Amino acid sequence: MSRVKNPREKKRLSLDRDRRNVFGENDKASRKSIPRNKRRSRMRLRHAASQALAKVRGEVDESVAMEAEALTRSRTIVLQRKAFRKRPDEPLRTVIEWQRNGRLQNLIKQALKQAGILAGSDHIEVGTLRFGVDRRDLKRACGVIQKVLKANADS
Repeated sequence: MSRVKNPREKKRLSLDRDRRNVFGENDKASRKSIPRNKRRSRMRLRHAASQALAKVRGEVDESVAMEAEALTRSRTIVLQRKAFRKRPDEPLRTVIEWQRNGRLQNLIKQALKQAGILAGSDHIEVGTLRFGVDRRDLKRACGVIQKVLKANADS
C-alpha cells in the first residue's frame, strides 16, 4: 500500500517516476530492434579485431605481433565510441510536455496557414517554439499566435 495519501503528491510522484520509451519507434518494435542494434555493434567490434589479427598466423616476429595488437586496440576503441547505446527512457512529465508543445505548434501552424501568412526568414519565438514568418506578415502573425495561445489556455 502506498504511503503517500495526498492525491496531488501521488500524481507528482507518478509523473516523475513513470518512464516512457522515446527511442523513436513503437515500443513493441523497440523490444526487437534494441537487442539487434547492440548485436550488430558488438559484431562490428569482433569483425574489426579478427581482421587485424588475421594477418598474424603461426610464428611471427614480435614487432609484427605488437603492431597487430596495437591496430586491433585502436580500431576497437574507435568502434566502441561509435557503438550503439540506447537512450534512457524519459520521465512521463517531459513526454507530456513534448506532446503539448507538438500540439500547440501544429495549432499555430494551421492558424498561420489559414490566415494566409507565408513562411519567411524572420522568426517569432513562443516559449521553446519558433516560427519562421515573412517580414511583411510579422504583426499579423503575432496577433494570430496570441489568439491561438489564448484559446488554448482557456481549454
